[in-house]
Amino acid sequence: MNEAIELHDSTVAGITELCGIATLHLRPAYLHRSQGAPGWNAGTGWVQDFDLVFTDADVAQSFAEFPQQLDTGSLEVGEERFEDIVSLPFARDGEVTFSAASVVGRPLLIRANGVRLMALGEARYVEEFPGS
Repeated sequence: MNEAIELHDSTVAGITELCGIATLHLRPAYLHRSQGAPGWNAGTGWVQDFDLVFTDADVAQSFAEFPQQLDTGSLEVGEERFEDIVSLPFARDGEVTFSAASVVGRPLLIRANGVRLMALGEARYVEEFPGS
């Protein structure tokens, strides 16, 4: 089974920063599961809590208030670009740029030198996903 989180429809509950590590708390994130390409092929939709952990991080723009539901999001690591869908498991080293916007248009921008996505707790079933 293939899995990916969709940044759109995920909620940022907060951001913590400590010793150069910035953690984006997705509470919850929308999770796709599929035998094919998650988010594209038919499968199921779930919600689960995740942390997106950035190393050697600079939070260049942040939301003034939390929680914020995401409308869009992209993650670039070197030459790789993930537009709204991030496959699991996910861990990369290299130059990272994470940019997103809330449903009310507020921007979020984080630059870092590494990133990993960590699942927390159990996924909760939401719906069947017919595919795009």
